[in-house]
Amino acid sequence: MKLSKHFLIVLFVVLISALTACGGIGVKTDDEISADIQTNDEYFGSFDLAVESIEISKRQTNEADKTDYVWATIYASNDEFSYTADYSMTYVLYNDGWQLEEFYLENQSYLGSHPESVEQAEADQAIADMGYNDIEFIDRTEYDNQVVFLYSASKTEYYLKTVYDVSLVYEFVPELSWDWYYPNESIKEQIPDVVGKWRYQYYKSNGELLIDYYVNITNVDVEQETISLEYNFVGYIIDNGFMADEYVNFDSGGVIEVPFEYREQYYKDNDNTVLIYTLELPKASCFESYDDPPEISLYLGGERPVFGYGEYGVEVCHDNLERQA
Repeated sequence: MKLSKHFLIVLFVVLISALTACGGIGVKTDDEISADIQTNDEYFGSFDLAVESIEISKRQTNEADKTDYVWATIYASNDEFSYTADYSMTYVLYNDGWQLEEFYLENQSYLGSHPESVEQAEADQAIADMGYNDIEFIDRTEYDNQVVFLYSASKTEYYLKTVYDVSLVYEFVPELSWDWYYPNESIKEQIPDVVGKWRYQYYKSNGELLIDYYVNITNVDVEQETISLEYNFVGYIIDNGFMADEYVNFDSGGVIEVPFEYREQYYKDNDNTVLIYTLELPKASCFESYDDPPEISLYLGGERPVFGYGEYGVEVCHDNLERQA
């Protein structure tokens, strides 16, 4: 008996429907998975990323329980950066097809483009605005998502000059491009800023000059811990708290080189501890001898609020010498 053509068509449709009902719908293609990723990863919408390729690293399809587990890596980019991300995804089969049930962004990374757009002129201005002196450009280095400008620069506070290695690190961040930077500084050396001429004069109420102390510091060698200076003291000295009758004159006889030692002193003011570096020259104690000049001390690196003074530089017997122009 011959089957009619109409009957064969109906039978074919029934067979196809049965296969579909039994899970015959094909799993998601790479392009469909890519579309789902772009919908669920906000980076694509926020930064207008274009997909370059997708790689399915692992996949487990279970027809019996109608699940499809996908592990994928996507590569994308725009004009400013390239983007790579890893995902794990779970699809579940319903009557209307495979639906994305779980989506996890496992890892993501980006690499900024055009690091050459970060110009040295911008970094030069940035470090100048930070209050450094003696700024000298050293080097520029490019890393992944970083452009680093290295400078030598200094700051002077309370007669202590500190020389730094300063790195300005420009870092690429998708939201800010290359506009964001932060500084790193490390101390290279500290140099007492006391080279120059200093003078202290003390007068009686009637205008008589009692003490005239002159110090000329010509060089400070931090490595050798020596100071080159000349001095001249003219006046009356104090003996046990009283003015002595003897008028004395101490003179170095030219520039001499003397050693010094660092001492650190801490003073408290309103519960704030202030560090002071003290360079004390090995002279006689304060006015205790008619044969040696009074001691010279250099107070650097902080205030002395305990005595109510501000900056200290060169002092003789706790009297400040004024820096001469």
